[in-house]
Amino acid sequence: MMKKGLILAFGIIMLGNFYTEIKAQNVIEKPAVYPSSEKVKFSISMKTEYDVKEPVVITFMWENKSDKTEKIMIKEYWGHPFGIGVSIKNADNEELTKYASTHFLSSQLYFADELKQYEIKLKPNEVKEYSTSLLSVPVFKKSAYKENGLPEGKYKIRAFYYEQQSNEVEIAIKTRNE
Repeated sequence: MMKKGLILAFGIIMLGNFYTEIKAQNVIEKPAVYPSSEKVKFSISMKTEYDVKEPVVITFMWENKSDKTEKIMIKEYWGHPFGIGVSIKNADNEELTKYASTHFLSSQLYFADELKQYEIKLKPNEVKEYSTSLLSVPVFKKSAYKENGLPEGKYKIRAFYYEQQSNEVEIAIKTRNE
């Protein structure tokens, strides 16, 4: 018997309308949707200033603003959770990322029931946080950014969790004199 509910590893993120229902021989069904309600607010936080040698850390936050328990999914894969992507723009508003997530390069497939164990229930007003290196999330247009970090300058960061967009955070990368 074939399993139903196949989900692509990158959580079917940021693809036009973000996901397309596929029915191939009635095996693939519409994937699970996260968060389970629009009342789960997705945001990011970061320091506003970093030294060029300092790791740039981004914190993803989910807050349940509904009056009932809601679900999100956090399964780490290639350094960050499924469904997460980021946009990084420089001071000239030029997009530095080729793909919002390294998951676009994955061919790993999961069935929905295999991912249930990674669901997290958020009670009303509960907040869940997940921090990682900003550089671990996207595929950059220039590989030097991944290898050497972002050069000195100002950047605008925005994250995505499936269909939700976060707030935008502006950061500065500077060389500090020691």
